[in-house]
Amino acid sequence: MLFGGSRSGKTFLLVRNVVFRALKAPKSRHAIFRFRFNHVKSSIVQDTFPKVMDLAFPGVKWNLNKTDWYVEFPNGSQIWFAGLDDKERTEKILG
Repeated sequence: MLFGGSRSGKTFLLVRNVVFRALKAPKSRHAIFRFRFNHVKSSIVQDTFPKVMDLAFPGVKWNLNKTDWYVEFPNGSQIWFAGLDDKERTEKILG
């Protein structure tokens, strides 16, 4: 469990660890969830994730699929971004 105030780096650290694991395990799948999908899209996908990639993993290529909202790395690993507010989307990911 991480502690700290707003803008203290908790989300950055957690996203960094997920990316690190994805890069170490070829063809693996990972997920980052928030309660609302628009929150994960605005805070993680458009802000924190690009910052993590630029600062912690410079030079690593990644491709964002905006249809299904996942990132794929050259080793075949994927990180999926989803909200738990849409039952259909949640079932799709869990399936």
